[in-house]
Amino acid sequence: CCQRAMAEAAKDLKPGDVVVLCEGDLTFSGKDVKKFLAYLENSDMVLGTRATQELREQDTQMDWLINPANQLVAKILQTRFWGTRLTDMGCTYRAMRFDAYQRVKHNFTVKGNHFSPHMVIEVLKLHMRLIEIPIVFRKRGGLSKGVGSNKIKAAFVAIDMLKLIYRA
Repeated sequence: CCQRAMAEAAKDLKPGDVVVLCEGDLTFSGKDVKKFLAYLENSDMVLGTRATQELREQDTQMDWLINPANQLVAKILQTRFWGTRLTDMGCTYRAMRFDAYQRVKHNFTVKGNHFSPHMVIEVLKLHMRLIEIPIVFRKRGGLSKGVGSNKIKAAFVAIDMLKLIYRA
């Protein structure tokens, strides 16, 4: 659904425009778009990070296990592509300049809950500039179609993420 959303948005875009990817489950704040835009002046893609505790509400799925495990996977990817600081592999709140999206979109092949790191890996493989910024993260409204707080499902997604990193 992330790939489809970006492709649909890109149909009406032109050089200089921006693609913002955000889930509709009320976990992200639209006010953070200003931060994304500020950093896009100096990078191709800006990733949100939910790892900043001061901006994360209580009772989110980023709990005692999901948060540190997510950060660990991010650090493993960081060591694979040295030079880019990463703290969150599962955050789907991100922004990308249209020209950067046009350059990388054909490399997106992964379907499923591990698309987020796949997108990051493909951007990094093309030596594009990427930066991560802290975002507000709230409790989800409704049921998760992804991992949510299901530890078993999260473990399988983490394994898929690690496989992606290993093959990168």
